[in-house]
Amino acid sequence: MEQSNNVTVWRTGDISEAIPLLAYTPQKPVLEVMLEVALYRAQHKQRAEPCCAGGRVSVKVFLSAAATSGDVMAAYNSVTSALQVNEIDTLFIALPDNDAALLSGSFTLIWEAVEGLIQGGKIRSAGICELTRSQLESVIKFAKIKPRAVLVTQPLTSTTTPTTNTTTPTTTPTTNTTTQPEVGQQHFVTPALRDLLDYASSQDVTVLSNPASEQNALRDVNTQAVLKKYNMDNGKQWTLRWALRYTVAVNCRTLLSQKGYIMAGDQA
Repeated sequence: MEQSNNVTVWRTGDISEAIPLLAYTPQKPVLEVMLEVALYRAQHKQRAEPCCAGGRVSVKVFLSAAATSGDVMAAYNSVTSALQVNEIDTLFIALPDNDAALLSGSFTLIWEAVEGLIQGGKIRSAGICELTRSQLESVIKFAKIKPRAVLVTQPLTSTTTPTTNTTTPTTTPTTNTTTQPEVGQQHFVTPALRDLLDYASSQDVTVLSNPASEQNALRDVNTQAVLKKYNMDNGKQWTLRWALRYTVAVNCRTLLSQKGYIMAGDQA
């Protein structure tokens, strides 16, 4: 646990190791579960292990609506300090509302901080999460360094998963002969996603899909309740300012050796 002014940083350490079984429900945001892991380990003085030599570090930073370029730098400093590395291979930025950030100008300042890290040799490549075509166009207009990739949670190809129907067919005639597909069995590329794919390709920007990747849900995390549960609220009101997920992979990214989360709480 690190403290600076009104901001406190908590680390989960490597969650690929065995961790205490927490009260987890599918309705609880992943970041909230990870905050509990971080607080438990802080309370029991369990420390994170450093990064293994030669590992490829990928980071996804979740920023709050109030985040600034300074938060990008704070997140970078926290993860490189925790993992004892000097360089990040890939960094993705996830904002809660891309349109709002573009309109306010905060997106420009945040991306300038990312560009500074690239120019300084601190990160090799960077991308942005959940952009639409028009948002990507806006970013490319002001960016000195284009994002290398856009990360989305939608599948990039249309697929239909076959299912085995074990129901005995009925002999009773029906007036409606339309067969309804089972929920979750069909995935279609939407026109908006196709538009993004076509434009990104023309700009030499890669669109990546990871349906399992968490979306920015900082505002859904009940930070106050979790801190109170571990008697760490200090009578203050808390919110998460930023959080990040890191992964360390070896053997050409085919073997995941470490995964963890770091979160920064802001007290009023």
